[in-house]
Amino acid sequence: MENKKTGLMIYEKLMVSLSTVSTVSLEEPDFITIMLVNDRIIQIDIAKDGEFKTEYTGHYFVPVNEFHRIKRELEEYFGVTFN
Repeated sequence: MENKKTGLMIYEKLMVSLSTVSTVSLEEPDFITIMLVNDRIIQIDIAKDGEFKTEYTGHYFVPVNEFHRIKRELEEYFGVTFN
């Protein structure tokens, strides 16, 4: 069955079109790097205080439950499992 999901909600003000994702990396267990086709990089970290925040453009801190949701949605969309 084809995946009908077209976007990934990072937080309430940022949604990424999954068709624009070129590379996803989980080199660290609590850090996700997403490279888009336009060479923009989005980095997602687990927020130690559990609050959504942006440190600088393209670097987002999300609560641990949201981090795992984002990771799960990326795994489902791309059909891979990140260790």
